[in-house]
Amino acid sequence: MKINTWDSSYNQFLVDVSLEYENDLWLETHDKKDSLYKKARCYGQVYIDCLESTRPKIAGKLRNTLLDPSVRNNCPPDVHKFVEGLWGKSTFGGSNSTDAAS
Repeated sequence: MKINTWDSSYNQFLVDVSLEYENDLWLETHDKKDSLYKKARCYGQVYIDCLESTRPKIAGKLRNTLLDPSVRNNCPPDVHKFVEGLWGKSTFGGSNSTDAAS
């Protein structure tokens, strides 16, 4: 999965997650006769997989918690609030170096 690196905003990340999810759904619909066919991932699994590839430290803090969206077909507002709160912090892969001490 390729995530845009030219725009590291959380909004662009959500666009990339949606595109990846749509791609999964399309492949599920069109590749059922293929021997490598696999069922599309739920939206929450796509979200956490994309997060793992762009901000692995945030994904690690989210996995195996009550907020983990891996088995859901959506991401509740609390997930977005948690991830977006850490998104720009340099200790979690962001570019805001003033947050490193917090």
